[in-house]
Amino acid sequence: MQEAVDLLPEGSAGRERVEETRAYFRFIQEDAMELDRRWREWRQAHR
Repeated sequence: MQEAVDLLPEGSAGRERVEETRAYFRFIQEDAMELDRRWREWRQAHR
């Protein structure tokens, strides 16, 4: 995604959308890591 950001003019609507999408995926990735941790804890507790 960084390559797409770099190709678009700074301040353009397209660049802002790609940056927002990149931030969203970063958020989802962090949330998924937390969910995975919680799953492992739950699974261990319910064996």
